[in-house]
Amino acid sequence: MSRQLRLLSAIGLSLVLCGAGRAAELKVYTEESAPYHFTRDGKVVGIATDLLKLACKRARIHCEIHMVPWARAYAQTRSTPNTLIYSMVRNPERERDFLWISPIATETMWLYGRPDSPPIKALADLKTMRTGAINGSSGAALLQSAGVPASAIDLANSTELNFRKLEADRIQFLVSTESRMQTELTRFQLPFPLAKRLKLQEATSYYAMNRHSSPALVRSLRQALARVATAKTMADLQSKYQPK
Repeated sequence: MSRQLRLLSAIGLSLVLCGAGRAAELKVYTEESAPYHFTRDGKVVGIATDLLKLACKRARIHCEIHMVPWARAYAQTRSTPNTLIYSMVRNPERERDFLWISPIATETMWLYGRPDSPPIKALADLKTMRTGAINGSSGAALLQSAGVPASAIDLANSTELNFRKLEADRIQFLVSTESRMQTELTRFQLPFPLAKRLKLQEATSYYAMNRHSSPALVRSLRQALARVATAKTMADLQSKYQPK
């Protein structure tokens, strides 16, 4: 073999090895929703965030996490390969739009109300009132599917904004889960207590990816999450982010 050919072969081998050693790239989108994913001291943290970081480290995946409004996170992940969104409730309307990588938590969704909000027996009673929900969320979809008119649903891009609307009496009710509500109330305090007014449904949230993502990337992340999501790890993370 000539010196030139040996040099080209060495360069080619070097490029292959560098490619094999390079971490896979994954763009990740989420919203402010403690205790699972929220910003603290300029960093995205939380139960689901920390678990994802552990899995990405194990799988040698470079995860670039973006904190954005939920509707934008949903649109970006649905339209762009090799992207992931969390925590997203899995329901029939979304089933075919994403690859469902791994469950995060199963929680009960509740309708919360101000102390002076009227009694509620069913979602149909909300037709003449104002209920807050996150834009593009499963909570908003639940209200719509129950026949609550769009005029009675007040959409916002964050829980903090919904809290401010509650405080100003612009909305009388809010859809959330117990763990999220307890944690958010330690971050954004209200001058009055909120009460559970109506139990809505059980909902399981997931890590989900764009349907056209790399099969190897999907498989690698699934396997890593299955290994790091031990009972002890989940208990430690829940304790770490438990409201004080």
